[in-house]
Amino acid sequence: MSYSIEEFLKSNYIDVVESKPATCVDGRCCDELDYGISPQTLGGTIHFYVLKALKDSLSFTESSSLVDPILVENGFGLGGHNHDGDTCDCGFAANNKIILQRVVSESKEIQSRLLGLGVEIPDKNLKEIIRDFEALLEIQDPHYPTGDELVANIGQTDAKIYKLNGSHQEIAAMVNLVESKTFDTNKADENNSQAFNLDLWYVLKVAKVLGLDETYAKEVSLMLYVATEMVLVEDKGNQALPVYVVS
Repeated sequence: MSYSIEEFLKSNYIDVVESKPATCVDGRCCDELDYGISPQTLGGTIHFYVLKALKDSLSFTESSSLVDPILVENGFGLGGHNHDGDTCDCGFAANNKIILQRVVSESKEIQSRLLGLGVEIPDKNLKEIIRDFEALLEIQDPHYPTGDELVANIGQTDAKIYKLNGSHQEIAAMVNLVESKTFDTNKADENNSQAFNLDLWYVLKVAKVLGLDETYAKEVSLMLYVATEMVLVEDKGNQALPVYVVS
C-alpha cells in the first residue's frame, strides 16, 4: 500500500510527556534518551518569552523572569537547544530579530498563507499584532539579545538545553492540533522524513497559564512559525516547505 507524504508524516506522531522540557520545532535528531517525547515549540521555552513580551510590552529579560516560575509551578518543563561550534544552533533564537521583522514586513503574505490552511486572521487582529511586534522590536533597542542570550534566559536550574545532531533536511512544516501528541523527531530523521513541527495545542495550553488570549496566542504563534520558515528555508534559496495541519 502506498502512502502520500502527508499520511507518512502524520504517522510519526506519538504520545507526549508534557512535563518534559519543551523542545524546538527543529527537525534534527538528538542522542539523549528522553528526546522526542517532549512538546515542540519555537525555540522551546523562548516561544513563550516572545508571547509574553509581545502582549505585555516587555523586554525578553523581563518576560523570562515572569514565564520561568509560572511554567515550573504548573508542571511544564523548560527547555531549548544551543551550540554547534561557536554559534547559536537554534535558528529561532539566532535569527529572532529578523523573524520578528519578517512578521511585520510580510504580514499580508503570511496572512494569505495561513488563510490557505483554513486559518483566517481578520485585518483588525492583524493590525493589533503588527503594532505589538513593532513595539517589541523597539523595546529591545539599543541591544537586541543574541541567540545565546535568549537561550541563556531559560534560567531555571532544571532547564534542559539539548544538543542536536546532523544537518537540516526538513521536507515539510507540520502544525499539530492533536492534544497529548507530538512528532517523533528521531524516528522521522531515521526515515529521512525530517519535518518542522509546532505543537499548537500545547502552545495554547501554556498561553492560558500565562493569562494570554487564546486567539491572540494562536494567531501570533502561526505568524511566527511561517516567518521562521521564510527566514530559515526560503531566505537560503530553497522552495517554501509544504505545510500540513494535523487534526
